[in-house]
Amino acid sequence: METIDELRTFLTRATQDGVLRRLLYRGTAWSLMRTDGVLPANAPALGATIDTDLAEHGFALLRAAMALRGREGASPLTGKAFERAANAFEALVRNGDPTAAERGFRRTIAAAAYHLAGFSAVAYSLFNEAPEDLNSAPGETAVMLLILRDLDRLRAFVRDWLTDEAHDDVQVSEALSGDDVDSDEVLATILNTTICRALAFFEFALETGEAEPLEAARSLLAAGVSLADKAENVPLWWISNLCRHLIDDLWAHSLHQNLPVQPPEGAEERYSPNFGSYSLALCLLGRALKSNSGRRNGRRRVGQRI
Repeated sequence: METIDELRTFLTRATQDGVLRRLLYRGTAWSLMRTDGVLPANAPALGATIDTDLAEHGFALLRAAMALRGREGASPLTGKAFERAANAFEALVRNGDPTAAERGFRRTIAAAAYHLAGFSAVAYSLFNEAPEDLNSAPGETAVMLLILRDLDRLRAFVRDWLTDEAHDDVQVSEALSGDDVDSDEVLATILNTTICRALAFFEFALETGEAEPLEAARSLLAAGVSLADKAENVPLWWISNLCRHLIDDLWAHSLHQNLPVQPPEGAEERYSPNFGSYSLALCLLGRALKSNSGRRNGRRRVGQRI
């Protein structure tokens, strides 16, 4: 495991402008020129292995950024690393092959990285403008709904998955004890169920402001990361790990963490005993009015930090 100084050094070098022969600039040009993943015949030479280079660079940045964020919290350096990783994965999916098996996975990675970099509107737009069929795993779909802030659909999706008898413990146990066991498929079901259950707990924490379901969600995702690592399920390792960082970021910016729960010092008598609930209600009302106004005035500008 790298030290914090080693992680900082790597990310500082890897996020410099023009690194790897201006890979991210070439990646942006490459993605804009494509149509369904195919470059025009007169396209300039942008690198024979540019797709592999972008993926490797993006994953390297993402891994180091999550490792550093997990050890010392969010910082300008981790934010810059998440943004550069998101740039790489966005280039891989923008105007890409609509039949590529990894299209949903890479789009989810790009959106989650943009969100952790502080560009929630860009993350939203990646899904809002995406085709309907992304070939996404259930865990990826749940994370997508979380990024879209569509908590009603998220609640319904995870409920349907978790209450489906095909995914319950009895069915999983029978599948593992059968003669013709597809262990990879069973482990994928377990990992997707873990992500969905964790997000069900997290959604309840957002609804109630209670810390206990938040800790349950964190514990489930940590177990999912460990299981995916041991099972060598690389896609769901990334999704579980990113989901763990996403819920921490969303909780830190939630109303429950940022609204005052006590009245100003010396002014206690001027406020009711339920000052925190009153503040929360006012803020929710303000957000609802702003949301309605936003729908009338159009979508936020892409890249706007929210």
